[in-house]
Amino acid sequence: MHLVVGPRCAWPDDRRSSTMKINSLRKHSPAPKLKTHFQKMKTIPLGVSSLTASRLAYGCWRLGGTWNPAEVTPQGRDAGRRAAIAAFEAGYTLFDNADIYCRGEAERILGAALKEVSRMRDGIRILTKCGVRPPDYPKAGSPHCWDFSAEYIVSSCEGSLERMGIETIDIY
Repeated sequence: MHLVVGPRCAWPDDRRSSTMKINSLRKHSPAPKLKTHFQKMKTIPLGVSSLTASRLAYGCWRLGGTWNPAEVTPQGRDAGRRAAIAAFEAGYTLFDNADIYCRGEAERILGAALKEVSRMRDGIRILTKCGVRPPDYPKAGSPHCWDFSAEYIVSSCEGSLERMGIETIDIY
């Protein structure tokens, strides 16, 4: 009997005893060894400041699972919170967010992760930003636009602090 070997499996060419042959192959082919630990992610200095962070940033814009806040479900919110925690546990220490991401829902979800894992806030750098004003803000009929006025920046920063439940933002 000849075996037909593909990229992930092997089949007898007569197809009669495929399970037996595949199991036989498994007995003779040891499973690959998997790493059981992570190497610490490398960190870099952030500009000329004393801050350091992981070389990779964890982008938070999809923590809600959608761009539309009306479509965020409790399951999506929970999945986003777990994803942020998993990123922290994998070694990410720079979390990139913005007030415009899902109209603040991404910041709320990151805030829920920070609340759940008490050591997380001290172990990460939070980067959030502003300047993109959503349509209908601050009143109905307002256009979607860039806004770098002092009033909007202060308002956005205060909103970000509140949504994440933190006292300081590391990079704004």
